[in-house]
Amino acid sequence: MHRFWRGSGRHLAVLGFFVALTLVIAYPLPLRLSQVLAGADIDDYINPWVDWWTHHVLTTPGESLYYTDYLFYPDGVSLVFHSFSHVNTAISLALQPWIGQPAAYNVTILLSYLLSAFGMYLLIEYLTKSTVAGIVSGIVFAFNPYHIFESIHPVLVSTQWMPFSLLFLVRWLRERKRRHLGLSALFFLLNGLTSWHLMTFYSLWLVVFAIYYLAFEHRSSFWKKVSGLVAFALVAGLFVLPFLVPLIREQLTVSRSYMQVDLDDGRPMDLYNLVLPPWIEPIKCSGYLGLMAVLLAGIGVWKGGREARMWCGGAVIFLLIAIGPHPAIHGETIETITLPWSSLFIPLLRHPLRFQLLVTFGLAGAAGYGWVVVQNWMPQSRWRVLWATGVILLLVLDYSHWPFPTVLPAVSQFYEQLALEPGDFAIAPLPSTRQTAKYYMYYQTIHGKKIIGGHVSRTPREATRFMKEHELMWSLCTLRIVDLNITDISRQFDRLADVDIRYLVLHKDLVAPDQIEQWKIALPLTPAYEDEYLVAYHTDLEMGRDYSFAYALTPALGLLRASVSPAGEVLQGTFMGLEVYWAAVEPPGRDLAVRVEFVDRAGNVAQAERMALYPDWPSSQWPPDTIVVGRYRLRVDAHLSPGEYDVRVGAEDLLTGEPAGDSVTVATLEVDPVARTYAQPTPEFSAEGCFGERLCVLGYDVGRHEFVLYWQATRLMEQDYAISTRLVDPASGAVVWQNDAAPRDWSYPTTWWDVGEVVSDTVACDLSGVPAGRYQLAVVVYEPLSGEALTVSSAGQPAGQVLLLGKVDVP
Repeated sequence: MHRFWRGSGRHLAVLGFFVALTLVIAYPLPLRLSQVLAGADIDDYINPWVDWWTHHVLTTPGESLYYTDYLFYPDGVSLVFHSFSHVNTAISLALQPWIGQPAAYNVTILLSYLLSAFGMYLLIEYLTKSTVAGIVSGIVFAFNPYHIFESIHPVLVSTQWMPFSLLFLVRWLRERKRRHLGLSALFFLLNGLTSWHLMTFYSLWLVVFAIYYLAFEHRSSFWKKVSGLVAFALVAGLFVLPFLVPLIREQLTVSRSYMQVDLDDGRPMDLYNLVLPPWIEPIKCSGYLGLMAVLLAGIGVWKGGREARMWCGGAVIFLLIAIGPHPAIHGETIETITLPWSSLFIPLLRHPLRFQLLVTFGLAGAAGYGWVVVQNWMPQSRWRVLWATGVILLLVLDYSHWPFPTVLPAVSQFYEQLALEPGDFAIAPLPSTRQTAKYYMYYQTIHGKKIIGGHVSRTPREATRFMKEHELMWSLCTLRIVDLNITDISRQFDRLADVDIRYLVLHKDLVAPDQIEQWKIALPLTPAYEDEYLVAYHTDLEMGRDYSFAYALTPALGLLRASVSPAGEVLQGTFMGLEVYWAAVEPPGRDLAVRVEFVDRAGNVAQAERMALYPDWPSSQWPPDTIVVGRYRLRVDAHLSPGEYDVRVGAEDLLTGEPAGDSVTVATLEVDPVARTYAQPTPEFSAEGCFGERLCVLGYDVGRHEFVLYWQATRLMEQDYAISTRLVDPASGAVVWQNDAAPRDWSYPTTWWDVGEVVSDTVACDLSGVPAGRYQLAVVVYEPLSGEALTVSSAGQPAGQVLLLGKVDVP
């Protein structure tokens, strides 16, 4: 047994321990490998896409790993800076034939925890010659809450190659065996191929290590130390350079790299999260360091020597970066404190909190040295075993995060059917924002068709060109469904069909129910598929399959829907809105007009209006299967007899007036009368004067802040007139105050007036800027568009366009 523990058997036993610990901490993920995805965040949905895309490239001639039009179709997008994790993908693809996807993907996440723990164990065990120290460090590094949180990001959770690379680098520098140099560089390459983020993080840690090594390592001469580090840098650089070339080329070939991120987009590590255990209050992004881990690290700094201080110093350095430009405590940012160094990393690495990976790396190393100090304080006895067991148990419990975060993807059967549909085409899942597109990328691993939109680590502006230039797409991509105001429906759909986008898919599970209703109102089409998750439409519209007439004017021309507003009843003289969804199975071949009629109960046409059917796209230019929305505004005749009317809609030749088929009743309206007064008023001041033999002034009242004019119509008017009420300086003839408006502040136009009707018009006046004195009150009646005034006829006044009333005193 002693020989086994001293040999490789010891490492196998520790590996077995970490396997068991991984399965326990990851519960219930190991029991549901094929049903869920590791992690509990929307980012989970984009990770399997990388595996799917890599497999697609390997099995499809002509495809490029670093460019695709399967996302952001039809423009395509560069994937050079996308979050590839090539090592994890290779493992996943190797496992998929045996256990399937997503089980293979989940296994790669579990391996990240297992190998991170085992690699850290091997590193610290080598440095301290203590097995328990290595186990302690492995637990701190692999199973801390932040590392559990990063289960949503394979490119950040897969930290396992860092301790392996550092282990063999230290052995190379101490023992100078070439295989150690090669292995160190190889693990550096694996780290880089797992994630360029991790390669950057590890490189920064190596800077800290190199400074310590050159300054405080006394086993070798200074130049020998330098030569050892340079040799590693050259070999590691040669290993990784071929894989960095695409990234470097991409950076050099764009005028302003889309890799840059604004400082405000960087997410810092909240200091509150560093001290709050997940077993007290689960936190989505916990950076909890751990009581036992910090205690052991503190002991290591106190009594563990320079190497322990190097590990702890590195943790402190990267913690200061993780805090961000301004510290935050429980979500509250302290703007008065500025830590400028974080700003150097945000433009490329985005979120400073990700430096927590290096914080836990350093904390794990220092904690291992701390255990060595504690171990040396205890005599060789069974108590040392009990203490070790207790410390390990406390570490695990302190980091407890059960259940392990997972998500259960819900996939519509539509996507499974789509996978069986032949042809190389695209679909447009909507709404397609940066976040919702993550779901669609997961669904793409099931159906295998191209999609508009998508999510890549850095999105070039040109990738969204098609969506931004397509009115329907951009309205829906940006969640503006409630503002959807598309009228040329078929033309919008044709633009999609022309670039082989076969389906427009609205995800009901990603928008509010009222938005779904708005969508269905805006598009009265028959879905190609609908379930609880989504509704899908063909883009190549066909009569009978995708739409049908609610009202048929001819066999080839009809209405899908028509509505009036207000519905039910309307007041004489007010405006009515009419919305008509027109559909033409065949090209009309001529320009059409819409005819709207009010038909009374006796069947007589009491009012008729005629206007262009769709001015922006004349019907003579329509192709087959055209659907457009006509929106019309017409005024109900102010003298239409009150009662119930059918609103009938028809089409006719714009030039000849020849009917194009039947007309149809689309609504019934009750026309309510306008309240009218015919009794003679009793104004404070009488006046006489008529304008153009149409309307006369009967008198007026003078209030403190208003004038009230009394008018009477002498005949029905076909024109709406405006009234200019003025105060005129008698001496100079200058107008000192003026108000121009239609009667009753534009709310009672003159075309509504009945013969003999008396209309009182209150004109508000603010005379605070008018000098005190006596002024002449006058009125002018004119046509608003042309400005042409009506002629005044009044006894005692010469003919003209201004009617002089009485004098008004302004105090």
